[in-house]
Amino acid sequence: MRVELSEAKRVWVDFGRMSSSSALALGVLHPASAEDITKVVGAAYESGVRVSARGEGHSIHGQRMGCERLEYVEGFVIVDEALINNWRSSFFSPSNPVTISSLNAHADGGVLYCLEFTKNYHVQTHQQTLDQEIENLLEKLDFIETSVFTTDVAYVDFLDRVHKAELKLRSKGLWDVPHPWLNLFVPKSRIADFDKGVFKGILGNKTSGPILIYPMNNNKWDERSSAVTVEEEVFYLVAFLRSALDSERAEYLEKENREILKYCDDEGIKVKQYLPHYTNQKEWMDHFGDKWDQFYQRKMQFDPRRILATGQRIFNPISISNQR
Repeated sequence: MRVELSEAKRVWVDFGRMSSSSALALGVLHPASAEDITKVVGAAYESGVRVSARGEGHSIHGQRMGCERLEYVEGFVIVDEALINNWRSSFFSPSNPVTISSLNAHADGGVLYCLEFTKNYHVQTHQQTLDQEIENLLEKLDFIETSVFTTDVAYVDFLDRVHKAELKLRSKGLWDVPHPWLNLFVPKSRIADFDKGVFKGILGNKTSGPILIYPMNNNKWDERSSAVTVEEEVFYLVAFLRSALDSERAEYLEKENREILKYCDDEGIKVKQYLPHYTNQKEWMDHFGDKWDQFYQRKMQFDPRRILATGQRIFNPISISNQR
């Protein structure tokens, strides 16, 4: 446990730089085991101290080492010429610059749809066999042949690609800035309407960051979790990962996020936010819908004093004095 003021200030700044508080953490636990976490949370309950979790981990679930299918698939949308060779892509190379105009994307409303995938292999794999497998996979796709780029990296380097991008942005002073991100689950049946109204409408040609798209199957999500998905079996996670260099730009992007949500509401596109930010319990109840009762019951079972995650503004903490 560390109680230095500098450590408290370091962890108390949210990554998105979109909220602030005059309060600071009383201490910062760097647990070495699950037992450490259990002891601290138990002590917090006895004293009524609020607890917030913080981490920078990521899961590689689904990126298995296979041989007859793609191990990783990610789509992204580009409407901004400056972002086509951006830091987020693992494949576009500065030595082979690409422009939206060169790919005739303006014929489709000035939008370029990209697909990024990986094919894992062992060092013993014959190059010709690997090339044939990739060619067989590409035959199933409709794409602009001149837009194909490939790169060969070690598996660990692939997993660490986001961290490398972070270091690059930090060196340019572009990491510790506001990040007004918006993550939406969009039903498959309405993705074309979303494309027309958002990608080809609201966004214009200035996105301020990458837009990633992941296809999802509803049956792969555990219904026991607190995550709320859309009602259709197939849906898309659309992630607007934007950054702002100043407060004016941050306010503009926040306004644009609200416009996107309003458009979906007006058009009856039943999206759900992933990692949402709401300001009161009523908004959270609307978000959870039919899962609210289950979520509430589990909160009362495992955190009856409501000291965990108070910053989400779902529940107000109950002081020890109020329970006596």
